[in-house]
Amino acid sequence: MEGTLGEEADALRHFRTAVEASARLHRDVEQQVPPVDISSDARKIHHAVDAMAAAIRTARPAAHEGDLFDADASEWFRARIRESLLENECDAIAILASARDEDAVAAPRPVVNGRFAWEQGSFMPPSLLATFPPLPRELEYRFVERDLVLVDVRASLVVDVLPGALPVAESQ
Repeated sequence: MEGTLGEEADALRHFRTAVEASARLHRDVEQQVPPVDISSDARKIHHAVDAMAAAIRTARPAAHEGDLFDADASEWFRARIRESLLENECDAIAILASARDEDAVAAPRPVVNGRFAWEQGSFMPPSLLATFPPLPRELEYRFVERDLVLVDVRASLVVDVLPGALPVAESQ
């Protein structure tokens, strides 16, 4: 990517701080809710996940798109994605097509503080993941269609969304 390491650090400063704050919030909330125990009872697991998500929503009721992926971070991520696709000779249309399950219902557009639908077509190409800043264990990057989503794994909760992060050629 063009630019200096200093420019990259500046572009990601807010993102990294916000990611750490999100992970700290997760760990704080985790101490206050029932643990997710290994169980054959899916209701118990769903209840524990829902409790975690509800506690995080309560702790950040005004959360909205762009809280973590601010303007500078959004520009940085989009540039890294474009660069990685070019370097790896990948086509966004082909990636999207390979990620889609022909029998699956289209995934709902992810919404900050909403439930993350793991079962509905989320994906993360390793070549793109390798270009992103590492995340604490509580969070993951995922794509839902063209949107880059930051997910709280244990809570199955959308932390932030970068809409249209996966570029598609305008002629298509």
